[in-house]
Amino acid sequence: MANDREFLDLTYINDRVNVLEPLGWKLEKIQSAWIMVIGAGALGNEVLKNLALIGVGNIFLIDFDIVEHTNLARSILYREEDCTGDQLKVEVAARRIKELNPDINVVTLNGDVSVEVGWGVFRRMDAIISCVDNRLARLFVNRIAHRLGKSWIDGGILDLGGQMNVFEPGVSCYECQLSERAWQNIHFRMGCANRAMRYASSGQANTIPITASIIGAIQVQEAFRIISSDDGRSKLANKQVYYEGLSSTFELLPASRLKPRCDSHQSIGAITEATDLSFKMKVSDVLAWLKEHFDDPGLVIALDHTLIMEVASERTGKKMELLRPRPLLHDSDYADLMEDDADSMMVTQKTAEIGDDFPHGDKTLEEIGIPPLHILTLYTKGDRQFVELTGDRSLIF
Repeated sequence: MANDREFLDLTYINDRVNVLEPLGWKLEKIQSAWIMVIGAGALGNEVLKNLALIGVGNIFLIDFDIVEHTNLARSILYREEDCTGDQLKVEVAARRIKELNPDINVVTLNGDVSVEVGWGVFRRMDAIISCVDNRLARLFVNRIAHRLGKSWIDGGILDLGGQMNVFEPGVSCYECQLSERAWQNIHFRMGCANRAMRYASSGQANTIPITASIIGAIQVQEAFRIISSDDGRSKLANKQVYYEGLSSTFELLPASRLKPRCDSHQSIGAITEATDLSFKMKVSDVLAWLKEHFDDPGLVIALDHTLIMEVASERTGKKMELLRPRPLLHDSDYADLMEDDADSMMVTQKTAEIGDDFPHGDKTLEEIGIPPLHILTLYTKGDRQFVELTGDRSLIF
């Protein structure tokens, strides 16, 4: 039996080599690669299925939703028995693709990509595939990918149509192509406290599985080209790929021109890898280490998101202490504070940076919303520094 298993494994590997090598894809690189998949809806299902079948080594999967009956007609990885009201998409999807390929390593995160994924995770990805259906999530991925010098592959589907874009720093940019109406939509979502209104997986869009299959296949194909290339660049980075299902036609159009001034066109430069630092450490201890390392007692940590520390009822003035990055603030967090539905919440204490005057130094970085393996932005002696919480690396990789 063991010999039979070894023979089957060898045949499986040889089949992959025979399929991939003529395409110019390098099997060894693909088997050792880390690919981030953002969104586990209809499009994400197709991407995950393809990655598993072709034999990618490692996947970092992000979504925050649960499996619902509406997902079943367009998502290949979900089943009726998964619709219990508490089955996380990331966990179910990971389980199903491991059935397709037991050798695949899948790390899952049930959370918000813009707040709960450390930048050090993005930094270590060989390919980033976005399967979300809203502009705010795409904008964040675009900005962090550009800061880290990473290309990312975006897919979008609606009814019988879809598109695929590869955004590469210095070549193409998602933010540069946004219209005024698109910005209005983004600003609305940024002001919404309910995360379910801020981000949604592609399974919530009006889609059919055929379109998801086509766009997802193109996304994975381009990811493997990037991984197999010597320079990590894509020949489609200056193009936009459109598919129209009604006529079964594809269009390849030029990407939008880069704008001279764009918030995405930034690079964070050199990164200090601090193996002594972890998101499990107290804020005061992290500050002490940073001050000693950079020899600057006035050093401060600049937060990526405003940290809400106290809220109050507008009607009664009654206050409540909490620690939440603004994007993760939910109505339920302060529901007990409100008198009735007509009452509203006021933010009475907040901060955008952490220094000696931070009142919660005894809290951990995790408790104030900083994720593992994050890259901290510091202001020290009139300069900016970037420090990675490298002590968290073993938690993910």
